[in-house]
Amino acid sequence: MKQILIITWSLALIVLLFFSFKNLIITKDASRLIDHSKNTEIFCVNKLDSLLKNNDYVLLTIAFGDCSVCNIFQSNIIPDNYPVARYYIDATYHKKNMLVLQSLYFTGFPLSYIIDQDYNAIGCIQGLARLNERMDSIIYRQYKLQPHLIPNISKDKTYFVLSNSFKSLLSHFRANDKDMKKFAEKSLSAGSFFFNNYLMYKYYEKKKIIKLILPTITKMKYSKI
Repeated sequence: MKQILIITWSLALIVLLFFSFKNLIITKDASRLIDHSKNTEIFCVNKLDSLLKNNDYVLLTIAFGDCSVCNIFQSNIIPDNYPVARYYIDATYHKKNMLVLQSLYFTGFPLSYIIDQDYNAIGCIQGLARLNERMDSIIYRQYKLQPHLIPNISKDKTYFVLSNSFKSLLSHFRANDKDMKKFAEKSLSAGSFFFNNYLMYKYYEKKKIIKLILPTITKMKYSKI
């Protein structure tokens, strides 16, 4: 009788392990079939405008390709408990999305910035750790969680540099050259990194006077991204 019980339990265990392993394979294969492009879109200034018109803040989350943690963040309901509208884009999906990513600097993914109604970045959230605590700090305690420091830019000026870099890019998307230049110059006034220099380059290139300032630009020191 004891031998029969041992054989029965052994068979049951084998069957259980078989189906668990089979489900694991199916789940893994299914994840490869997910069309990640359906989870994002091309960044649109008008959509950002609309979200900020109806909400105090926007949680702008930037993913990068087939990032499993980014997918987990996208389905996380914690941000839904705060007065923020969510805007999720994949940097690899379109060149506009990549420009948004570069305007705000980056070191890892998912990367989220909380944007206020004046289009300022007021807080940075990298990854998923302590999400509740970080959202509380930024929104309710107005504590600006720092992104990774940008070389040659002081900590207290980081958000000023990034916010104006982002605003300059938004102006570029709106075809507002005057504001593009104004915000790029404001960003550069507090510190230089690759993208705010690039914005100035694009402005002068568009105005067809790049040849006049090229000798000056080539002497600039660029920070590595």
